Amino acid sequence: MAIYTKTFTGQCSFGLNENTGKLEIKADDDGVWSAEKAPELAKVMAKFAKDKEVKTGFWELLFTYGTKGSVPVLLHTGGKPYMAILKEGKTPTRKKAKWTKLG
Repeated sequence: MAIYTKTFTGQCSFGLNENTGKLEIKADDDGVWSAEKAPELAKVMAKFAKDKEVKTGFWELLFTYGTKGSVPVLLHTGGKPYMAILKEGKTPTRKKAKWTKLG
């Protein structure tokens, strides 16, 4: 699937979207979170959500956060970061596209 190659690069922060009542992640040059720290960010967001009784904005199609055999990762769509819970072993790669000049 193409989604697995869209690892978020850069820094981000999380905050509360007061309209939806969910914690969301936004790109932020001054943010302290990056794709390498996704598991730690997921723990912090889950604890904050539990303490404040709000929902996390995790993308959880097949697995919910904390399910055995799953791993949190930071992905992006159009540059907007989001936390996804994927099956362990299906984590994104940072492969650079191979390109051959033809003309």
